[in-house]
Amino acid sequence: MGSASECLEVVPDCIHRQHLVLNANLMNSTWARLLPPTAILVNLEQLVAYPLSQAIAAGYLAATDSRGDANVVISGRANLKAALALLPDDKVLGVSVDDYRGFVALTPESAKYPWLEYSYRNADVAKEADQPCNYIKPIGISTKPVHRIGTFRGEIDFLHIGGVDVPRRAHVYSMLKHAGWYAGIAEGYFSEARDRVLRRTTVGLNIHRHNNRHIAEVIRLLTYAAHGMLIVSECGDDSDDIFRSKIDDKLLEMEFQAAVLFVSYRKIAKCAAALLQPDTRAANATERLVRNTAKLVSARQEAALLAPTLNALFPLCRFAVPASLSWA
Repeated sequence: MGSASECLEVVPDCIHRQHLVLNANLMNSTWARLLPPTAILVNLEQLVAYPLSQAIAAGYLAATDSRGDANVVISGRANLKAALALLPDDKVLGVSVDDYRGFVALTPESAKYPWLEYSYRNADVAKEADQPCNYIKPIGISTKPVHRIGTFRGEIDFLHIGGVDVPRRAHVYSMLKHAGWYAGIAEGYFSEARDRVLRRTTVGLNIHRHNNRHIAEVIRLLTYAAHGMLIVSECGDDSDDIFRSKIDDKLLEMEFQAAVLFVSYRKIAKCAAALLQPDTRAANATERLVRNTAKLVSARQEAALLAPTLNALFPLCRFAVPASLSWA
């Protein structure tokens, strides 16, 4: 596994290998021309489909507004180009990015490749937008589970990976800090540096970046789980918002619900703090979540998840499915 540039420049037979392209929503036409037609795109973001009129408006705003940096302008131009090439009844398929841009349109070349899709709701959106070659494959993890003993307490009470300047996240952490908890948002930490911070943390929080996000950020949840942390996540369905409840992914959340406490945005601080209260009920809940987190990591091993998916795509190859995965 590596970046596309490393593969093409360093590996002699790169073009003849089978490629799984992660974060394929970022692929542009230049990279599409370099990939072999057998490449499989792996989506790791929430998909949205905008009616033509909304797509043109969103693209025009991103491409012309003075607040937009270079990447925003480029994305806006891509949105406009994709929208203007469609018929009035068509929809523009893209990735939910932020409240400012709304979304970034997928390059049209992406429709030529099979997609591995982690979200059931995303698969429905893609199918409705005439990107039919989608295969559901859960996001896996390749690290062994960390077993924390009993009601483990780290030096940091609450931590969120990524998004220091995101108002929705900052608001929750301000509430926790004012209540006397040691809480923070970590950005720019990767690999071992990130792992060292997570090993010192008791509870990992997952709060959506913006109001247009409704599908659980699975990679962040699994990162917390791999470190044996307690996990509290914003749910996709807010009972006060009828529109929002129609575009979340409850099936995806159900896969994590034994190990992740899903709550509405306005209840995150209160429910997270309740997990660390010094009483028997909180201790029992904590121990149960810790056990279930280890089970989640064991059940989400990437090799065991990838082989059946590849066998469905390439039945003659007979990829080996691991009988068991143990971590001695």
